[in-house]
Amino acid sequence: MDIATIIGAILAICALGMGIGSNLKSMLHLQSLAIVMVGTLGALFVSFPLPELIKAPFGIGLRYAFFTPKAVLRRISESLGSGEKEQISRGDLQKLKKELELGILIYSRMKTYAQATGWIGVLIGLVIMLRNMDDPAAIGPGMAIALLTALYGTIIAYLICLPIQTKLERHLSLLLQES
Repeated sequence: MDIATIIGAILAICALGMGIGSNLKSMLHLQSLAIVMVGTLGALFVSFPLPELIKAPFGIGLRYAFFTPKAVLRRISESLGSGEKEQISRGDLQKLKKELELGILIYSRMKTYAQATGWIGVLIGLVIMLRNMDDPAAIGPGMAIALLTALYGTIIAYLICLPIQTKLERHLSLLLQES
């Protein structure tokens, strides 16, 4: 298990928690979250075949963020073998290389889509605000959408997708150096 991933995730959550403080309730906005999450997923579904999407972000990305790829391969080969540690084959390494490349590509796109949908949410919120300039009480919901979609898009892009993408790139780089 890669302890750095766990420490990094805890530090990021703590940093957000310290910044938000007792204002957690005001930071949760279902419409804004839906714009970013559903928009990002929609863009991913348009971009990639379903089998790749099912396998990559959650399987490849999260698995290799917490475990080195070779440790995963060793564990698989041990469970399939006769209890002895088997050598990792060239075919396994090629498969691993392709998985890492796919994971990198998907997380890179997911980062871009989260940012884009965050900015789309900003525009939606601004339109809502401008349409309700005559009613000051109606400006707040538009402002919430505008700001929180940008926040959610940025958090997803830079505190989730980019670190996982970077970890996968690092694993791929080390794998290529060893082969």
